[in-house]
Amino acid sequence: MFWISDEYLRLLIEEDLHILDLTSAALKLETKRGILTAAPKKSCVAAGVEEAARLLKLCGVEAVALAPNGAAVTAGDLLLKAEGPADRLHAAAKTAQNVMEHSSGIASRCAALVRLARQAAPQVEISVTRKHFPGTKRLSLAAALAGGASIHRLGLSDSILVFDQHRVFVGGVKGFAGLVAELSAAFRKKRSPPKSTIRPRRRRWRRPASTSSNANALTRRTSNGPWSPSRPSTPGRSCWPPAGSPTPTSSGWPPRAWTPW
Repeated sequence: MFWISDEYLRLLIEEDLHILDLTSAALKLETKRGILTAAPKKSCVAAGVEEAARLLKLCGVEAVALAPNGAAVTAGDLLLKAEGPADRLHAAAKTAQNVMEHSSGIASRCAALVRLARQAAPQVEISVTRKHFPGTKRLSLAAALAGGASIHRLGLSDSILVFDQHRVFVGGVKGFAGLVAELSAAFRKKRSPPKSTIRPRRRRWRRPASTSSNANALTRRTSNGPWSPSRPSTPGRSCWPPAGSPTPTSSGWPPRAWTPW
């Protein structure tokens, strides 16, 4: 999921809707209700649709995205539908339209580049750079991902990337070559933790020999066999049943005071 906050979307609304929509107020459109639909004029890869629906919702209308970001759509396919007071529809309509148009344009061009590149080399990856228009990074990157591209660099803070314009200040190529070892030691690459540390823990039990007629019943101690856990109890935790506990009866199993390890 590429996160775009409501605060960012509110800034887009406020950029156009400073205090009020003077035209809607003059025509008293707050007393009218309307329906807004959006569809592309030609085939494209849809993007910005979900964000456009959220923009409309922030203005107080009911809106639903009918095509997810990244979907290939044809001319006339409905992307979005909204319904509510006419003045609120007009308050966000143009901003929502611009978001969908620009985002779908980026996604469609990225998808075309990915398709052409993979015809020559299926494993190739298309990555976008930081050449988006200032203020549009979130929408631009989300649209690029919807078109099948990847993100080369989010910003200046996430990686070191040295250009000629940097090397001119450190003695050119030779001067920079002398700094590589120092930079490598100072800025080590982050590594993901071993999978074993993030894998969810599973409980496994071996079914003891039992004459119970219910083959799917939970493992329980009966007169025919003791408890048989698949591993010893973990230090610091109790095992079923605690040592010295009374033999269970037909009133229920296990007693609520007993906890699994």
